[in-house]
Amino acid sequence: MEFDEILKKEPALIPLVNEARRIGKSKFSSINKNHLWYHDMKHRMMKYVGFHARNPELTSTDTYDTTYQELIGLMGI
Repeated sequence: MEFDEILKKEPALIPLVNEARRIGKSKFSSINKNHLWYHDMKHRMMKYVGFHARNPELTSTDTYDTTYQELIGLMGI
């Protein structure tokens, strides 16, 4: 599934996308970006995609991987 489709099915991800963009444009070091990802944003993302997704259409590993790659890409990790 494409990332735009995932966002349409789970609009609650949009604030995470916006936050990832802000972090990507920031002057945070890669260590700080990784810390934010692994200790905060990844856990928030997992509510919406992957095994723990509340929408059954988004429980696949493919939707998890797609969202994961998009968000860390926006963060510049």
